[in-house]
Amino acid sequence: MVIDTLGAVALALTLPGSAYLALLTAAAAAPLRQRAAHDAALPAVPPRIVVLVPAHNESSGLLRTLDSLRREVDPDPRARTVVVADNCSDDTAALARAAGVQVLERHDADQRGKGHALQFGFDACDDADWFIVIDADTDVAPGFLAAMRRAMADGAHALQCRYGVRDPLASRSSTLADVALGGWNVLRPRGRAALGWSAGILGNGFALSRCTLQRVPYAARSIIEDVEYHQLLVQAGLRVRWVDDTQVRGDMPRRAAAGALGGWPRPPDRRPRAGAVARSAAWPVAPGRSPAGPGTAAAGLARHAAADRGGAGGRRGAGAGRCRPGRGGPARGPGAAADPRRASPLARAAGRAGLSGVEAVPGRRHLACRRPPGAVGAQCASPVLNPPLHTTKPDAMTDHANSNIPSPPTTTGMPRPDLSVLIVTYNSCRLIDGLLDGLARQLATLNAEVVLVDNASNDGTADRVARCHPGVRLVRSAHNLGFAAGNNLAAAHAGGRLLLLLNPDALPEPGTIARGMALMDAHPEVGLAGARLLGVDGSTQPSARMFPGLVQELFVLSGLAARFPQSRWFGRFDRSWADPAQAAVVDWVPGAFALIRRPLFKALGGFDERFFLYYEEVDLCRRIQAAGWQVMYWPALRVAHIGGESARTVAGEAVSSSGSQLTLWRARSGLLYYRKNHGWWSAWAVNRLERGWHALRGWRARATGQVGKAVDSAAHRGLLARAWQDTLGGRVAPPRPW
Repeated sequence: MVIDTLGAVALALTLPGSAYLALLTAAAAAPLRQRAAHDAALPAVPPRIVVLVPAHNESSGLLRTLDSLRREVDPDPRARTVVVADNCSDDTAALARAAGVQVLERHDADQRGKGHALQFGFDACDDADWFIVIDADTDVAPGFLAAMRRAMADGAHALQCRYGVRDPLASRSSTLADVALGGWNVLRPRGRAALGWSAGILGNGFALSRCTLQRVPYAARSIIEDVEYHQLLVQAGLRVRWVDDTQVRGDMPRRAAAGALGGWPRPPDRRPRAGAVARSAAWPVAPGRSPAGPGTAAAGLARHAAADRGGAGGRRGAGAGRCRPGRGGPARGPGAAADPRRASPLARAAGRAGLSGVEAVPGRRHLACRRPPGAVGAQCASPVLNPPLHTTKPDAMTDHANSNIPSPPTTTGMPRPDLSVLIVTYNSCRLIDGLLDGLARQLATLNAEVVLVDNASNDGTADRVARCHPGVRLVRSAHNLGFAAGNNLAAAHAGGRLLLLLNPDALPEPGTIARGMALMDAHPEVGLAGARLLGVDGSTQPSARMFPGLVQELFVLSGLAARFPQSRWFGRFDRSWADPAQAAVVDWVPGAFALIRRPLFKALGGFDERFFLYYEEVDLCRRIQAAGWQVMYWPALRVAHIGGESARTVAGEAVSSSGSQLTLWRARSGLLYYRKNHGWWSAWAVNRLERGWHALRGWRARATGQVGKAVDSAAHRGLLARAWQDTLGGRVAPPRPW
């Protein structure tokens, strides 16, 4: 009886884990949909890649690894291999130099381990857009670099490829190890990717973008630094993308039982986080959501972040930051004392790791760089943004560009402007004179510039700007880049400390721009701010909104949002219940008029260019808040906004019921947004919800003899189905122009 009871208890305790593994196994068995092969989706200029090889006394297998990498890296002019020889006492550095690769030597007996070596390499190679980490005892598969580049072009933040055993047929133990690791290193992350979760980091064959490292510094120092850093990524709302079509194979460590992993000495202090992270390694965490499992390390980090807020439970508008995934509350205000007794274990562990410029800021769920009040424009204190002075940088590493937004061209002796107004036009000839004339009057007393990118207009917009407005910096694009890429191009030519994103059909009232600059200077915690948008009849347009979701979509489709605008529940998407005359911290503001700090815009990589039109400002505001800044709505800034003028000039596209959005473009961008920020299931659910709603609407219209409404619903369903197919369920952006 006792044995039966103990067996039943053991079965009950192991049942959740068994169910989880069964779920991953079933998901991994399904075929993964691959990225569509079209050159138009790839960036015109490939990112610069540094293959980082951290090595500690790895002279025995290093040359084989470098030879494997040479076949991939040498044919690629925008990639190179860098070896970090960390606290080596053998000839690892000499062998790497003899092989013709760049070597960075690091000697620090107090701070040892792979995490320190990786951070050292990230800091030194400040010209790289992406880093691929390969262990010093690893072979990469043919076509490895090309496969990783394809995944990078798909808008990923971090990547992880297959990881197996080098020479699996060399011995029986190698074969068994390869089979065993296939479950952990292939089956598990493949299943997580199929379910729309973050695949995880395996410590070898993973890649991180420069923008990701700026958002989440590599403050992982334990013996399982890869798992630890993955948890920090999840806390910041970032996913690791699974790359299923390439692999790396490495030697399995034979010294693990003796206290070493892969040649690396055990870090001197691994107590703060390693145990908690190890306990949570198997829990699935959906992108952009809090881990739900009790006892997980991620849940613990959330509790520590809540403790850092001092127990504040007020609304965000009252100055207390709500700690939700993908959102950031206000930074620590002026005069707030940094009490080490109230710091979270995460922040204290960062201090022990030597990251004096890193702290857990209230309202954030990941380590972030400290921004002292009054120094908003200064460079961040993070070691990622400020390389150590002792770092040796070769002559080839001089072209500094950490994102899609390069440094602007400068003129010797000319001071940089305080403000750059960015305008992207497409067939806006009839509006452009009124806009630029009004701007000239407002900017006359300001140190400002206007940068205008014309997206291949066919109505003479660019020629008219060049002829009638010579003071405007005109950039002609040979193709229609869309709103996101067009603004990124404009920002590349801008030099102001503040950027004003302005639509050609948005006319700021006199004094609005100067007032907005003053407000941004007075509120250093605000990263982006929007204005009160007014229609041609003087009515207030939706100017501050909540992030979209399945519930909000249902309320808008069903008409409940329009029928009960004063309800905090039904009117949540447009915040129609709120007083438009009251300033507030909000989720996002429309891009028709938006002030943003240029260093922040550059650090985030600008707009995500997978969005051709619509949702790009929603995605940007989400990333701004994940980085710990506020998005603000200021009604004192008043802007007359016509809305949808460029969209109306496109022939052959169906227009939605609002009369200002092209349905197909909106549906495509919506799928890309939901898939990126919430996973496959959310994109599928939103698409099916809207298609089902229009099917019901069409059925009712036919039953009541409303033929026109039935035809309209059928057309909408067809466009929504086409959007799903064009984007592969939100995975890829169709070729431009849309």
